[in-house]
Amino acid sequence: QDLLTGFEWTVVEEGASMSAVLTDSAPDWLIVYGYGSPISRSGWRWALRHRVRLAYIADSELRHSQSKRTLLIKRAVLNLLFRRVNAFLSVGSANEDYYRYMGVPDRKLVRMNFPIDLSVFGKPDPSGASVLRRKLDIPDSAIVVSTVGKLIERKRQSDLIAACRSFTEDEVCVV
Repeated sequence: QDLLTGFEWTVVEEGASMSAVLTDSAPDWLIVYGYGSPISRSGWRWALRHRVRLAYIADSELRHSQSKRTLLIKRAVLNLLFRRVNAFLSVGSANEDYYRYMGVPDRKLVRMNFPIDLSVFGKPDPSGASVLRRKLDIPDSAIVVSTVGKLIERKRQSDLIAACRSFTEDEVCVV
């Protein structure tokens, strides 16, 4: 499916300067996902240095446990960083609660749909499971369990792996 028609876009080749690409394209806004990755930090620095409006999106929330100390330190640091952001693209109420906790005023929150192309992912193809089962040589009678998420401890993929270890030799576990 063509996702590029109607949009100006550039592939930043490995080793190319992100700063040079952004400077050449001269965007009015830069949307940055998170602050942890090198590419995100590079985008932040470029936008601030060139006084380009910055929109921020992440899936952060306060539902998982963190120590009060960690939260207070994070709040102090992110409050300073988030003051430089023009708009926060929120993906739901829990996400907005997080931004508010970090000191973001409501006027900067913009509720967005989660960025998933529903024309591709919205309706599962009923024949898709059968095709994939045949491709992976999984019998129609077999139970298949899957998980999607970051491979981090709090997502608890280890529970699924532990459950798979309990299968007998005659059973198959595809992870």
